[in-house]
Amino acid sequence: MPNRDIKESCRTSPTLAMLSHGAERLFWRLTTFADDWGRMPADPSVVLGACMPRLLENGRVKSKDIGRWLDEMEVAGLISRYCHEGQTYAFFTTWPKHQRVRAKFSKYPAPTSADICRQVTADAVVVTEEPVVPEEPEDTALRSSSSSAANVRRLDPLARQVLAFLNYKAHRNYQPTAGNLDLIRARLKDGATVDQCRAIIGRKTAKWKGDPKMEEYLRPATLFNRTKFDSYLGELPATAFQEDPDA
Repeated sequence: MPNRDIKESCRTSPTLAMLSHGAERLFWRLTTFADDWGRMPADPSVVLGACMPRLLENGRVKSKDIGRWLDEMEVAGLISRYCHEGQTYAFFTTWPKHQRVRAKFSKYPAPTSADICRQVTADAVVVTEEPVVPEEPEDTALRSSSSSAANVRRLDPLARQVLAFLNYKAHRNYQPTAGNLDLIRARLKDGATVDQCRAIIGRKTAKWKGDPKMEEYLRPATLFNRTKFDSYLGELPATAFQEDPDA
């Protein structure tokens, strides 16, 4: 296994700071478990045996702990899980940004767009061995319809990630229905980033959670309303979105 690159900015990463101590501990071990393309098996029992064998021996860590920590990482947008032929895999969502891909082929199957859309995923660039270039529609109307559908497919996993983060922070159970996702997709289409959406959720959760009058507004209809969202975005510190080079 090649050596992995670790940047000193990991110490101040807001993404890693979202994780519990156990989840961050597993995160670093997973970087040595993943292959050169950032992919790995994601069955909790397999991960436990591969990443924490000595803790498995004395029962200090169990498969359910691994499953919970993987959930934390996926909600934070650090990994994305997918299924292939009945097996569960995961990939680091920003692996090509932080690690050098030296191997020509991955040891594990590549996630397809269908695999990813079935999961709650992050703003990931999925590297495949043989990229498929879609053909251009001949008819103008068809081109417009195809472009719109492609835009929905592109934004849908990002909107699902934002909704999952809201549920995680606010302890809610909003479902990925059209009514909820359309609002988030609209803000992303307007130019908002996933990090900005998450920052607003984190800020409003910290301010409103526990307040009987305000807690009910921790919902997509309020947070991602166009007018309110622009106002919330303006409240964020100007330094909040400097590029975070961490995973």
